[in-house]
Amino acid sequence: FSYHRDGRLIRCKLAAVIRQIGRYIFISRQGQKVLEIDYSDLKKELATGALVPLDNDPLNNTLEDILCNIRHAQSKEVEKEAEANL
Repeated sequence: FSYHRDGRLIRCKLAAVIRQIGRYIFISRQGQKVLEIDYSDLKKELATGALVPLDNDPLNNTLEDILCNIRHAQSKEVEKEAEANL
C-alpha cells in the first residue's frame, strides 16, 4: 500500500487484522507501525485515495478480501434498511 500522511507518501503493508475489535494495522518496511485504523476509517481512507494498494504488492489479495467484506457488509446494511422500510 501507499499511504499519504502529512504530505508524505509512505509505503506500507497490512500486518494484522484484529477482527474482535475491528482494527487494521499497517507497518513500514522497517517494521514500524504506520497506521492503526478501524473498519469505518479504513473505508474512508480507501475511498479518498489516502490509502492505495500497490499493483506489485503480494498483499493485494488481502486487500481484495477486505474490500469484498466491506462491500458484502454494505449490501447487507442496505438490504436490512430496505426491509425495515417496508
